[in-house]
Amino acid sequence: MKNRIKQLIKHLQNGLLEREEIIALILLGAITRSHIFMLGVPGTAKSLGARRASFAFKDVNYFETLMHRFSTPEEVFGPISLNQLKQDKYIRMIVGYLPDAEIAFLDEIWKSSPSVLNTLLTVTNERLFRNGNKSIKVPLISMVTASNETPEPGQGLEALYDRMLIRLSVSPLRRKNNFEKLLQGSVVEVDTRIPEELAISVEEIDAWQAPIQSVKISNETWDVIHLIRHEIQQLPDEQEVEVSDRRWKSAASLLKASAFFCDRSATNHADVLLLRHCLWSTEENYKPIQKIVEKAVRDCGINIDIDLSLIDVTMNDLESEINDELIMDDDIYMTEIIDDQEYFKSSIETIDGPGIEVLIDAKYIKKDEEFNPCDLNGNIYEDLVCNFHKQRSCKLSGGYTDEYDDYYDVDAEFTAQTIIEKGTRRTDFDIGYVQSLCDQVGDVKVRLGENLEYLQSKIVVAKDELNTPFVPEQVCKVAIKGMHDQKDGLMLRIKECDCLISMCEESLL
Repeated sequence: MKNRIKQLIKHLQNGLLEREEIIALILLGAITRSHIFMLGVPGTAKSLGARRASFAFKDVNYFETLMHRFSTPEEVFGPISLNQLKQDKYIRMIVGYLPDAEIAFLDEIWKSSPSVLNTLLTVTNERLFRNGNKSIKVPLISMVTASNETPEPGQGLEALYDRMLIRLSVSPLRRKNNFEKLLQGSVVEVDTRIPEELAISVEEIDAWQAPIQSVKISNETWDVIHLIRHEIQQLPDEQEVEVSDRRWKSAASLLKASAFFCDRSATNHADVLLLRHCLWSTEENYKPIQKIVEKAVRDCGINIDIDLSLIDVTMNDLESEINDELIMDDDIYMTEIIDDQEYFKSSIETIDGPGIEVLIDAKYIKKDEEFNPCDLNGNIYEDLVCNFHKQRSCKLSGGYTDEYDDYYDVDAEFTAQTIIEKGTRRTDFDIGYVQSLCDQVGDVKVRLGENLEYLQSKIVVAKDELNTPFVPEQVCKVAIKGMHDQKDGLMLRIKECDCLISMCEESLL
């Protein structure tokens, strides 16, 4: 099936430049009975793309018209039968018009009159057309529309616009060499010959609908969809987009069809990238939606048998426990214990007087709080003030009065002497406990390694699995990049495990 679709697209886009994706998506929309809207300035081959796509189907009627504000129902749905009118019957002659067509192209659709647009809503949604006093089933497979603008809000066109599942932004040629080919080459023929064995019949389209719906939406696809929905809700007001439940349902069917025509029984990231063309509604939110979908595919990667967020929590806890057991988490200072209180003992110089011995309360180190030191007997120096200012050194200022009531000014500095610095390896750790922590890190490493091996096997086949005629290869690389990001994340975590294991083993030697 995939080969046939690829060959068909190749014939359809023959002679067209930078329109491969447009042709492919019109074709996918048609064979899933979806409707398509193309946004683009005049002269970008929108109508040519629609006409070319119609040649993919056997024995179908094609209808095309240019809409304008004076468009009448007769131009689109057919003229009133004069013979029937004589019999007081309001019957249209629909042969050769939209109600008789399997494929239709309506250019500049939003410029049409309300009477035409209102009738189109029933035709596109229910495939019914009211002719006289009867509703007839129309053979419409897909309606392709185009305009150089999206519908103005508040004009009652939201329901009709919502029926257009695939929305394509068609820009002028971008590549310099293709622009030169366009100017140098001859006029591109509208008609193209499709080999009989490639052309699609209406009966085949009908037969494909049931197996398409049996395609499974994979867990990886669900992860991406939920992330996309969340990110859309975060868009600012000027880029806001409303995605109806009906649109999500139709989009899911499109993803299933993409997988089906790639000979797969479940969707993958290549299929999800089609949402780039299903969720935007205005020129303002077109690019944000593109970025949201592509980023979601990249960020989700593929499903592995491990929850990395839980692994990170586990690893953080293990690292913390290992550090607490093996590493000094604070400096150890030279102090003296007096009456169950820890002090720094220091000799300080006074200005023009004898030196004095002071006890500095160790609880104030590395704090920003003023306090008074005391003498060796525990008597507070009321006029002498200390402050560590959140450091290991403190300033002593003020003065003191000796036993002869002589006052001496003090302007000195004290620095606490470190016995063991923060970060030094402990020697008094629990060997059994450290071994247990080391084993737990090893278990995590094994799980990470198993998932890395699985991920690497998926990366090897990713290019083939993500190959699809409906999404450009360059866009699909987003999914492959996401897998490589995922692989890098696993490898970094394994490296962290190695560091912790090495740390434990060095201490246990």
